[in-house]
Amino acid sequence: KNGKAFACMWGKEIEIDRERAVQIKKEAFGKEVVFGIRPEDIKTKGETPIEMKIEVEEQTGADMFLIVLPPGGKSGQEQLNARLSSGYAAGVGASVNLYLDTAKLHVFDPESKKTLMEVSEKNES
Repeated sequence: KNGKAFACMWGKEIEIDRERAVQIKKEAFGKEVVFGIRPEDIKTKGETPIEMKIEVEEQTGADMFLIVLPPGGKSGQEQLNARLSSGYAAGVGASVNLYLDTAKLHVFDPESKKTLMEVSEKNES
């Protein structure tokens, strides 16, 4: 769309970081895929908020770990783990706006479970 890549997740259209989008294999576009994101790549600020419900909240020193459900998500199936700074607290059952760092999204084929990302020579963190 206008030279930009978008992912439709939980009823929202989320723009994918341009540099990350060029790393996604062409066969991934226009089909259903599985997205993955690391807990530290879920943020409290960003471009497109996604309202999520907190199922578990655990303070571990410098970090606050959350298990959250996206809109329409089912407990035990579509949960996301978020790793936030220790000052963040909303409480179990609360709805919070969280943001995905789309520069860090991973894309997988839902059947083969193989990555749909072009492999670069440099290691990613």
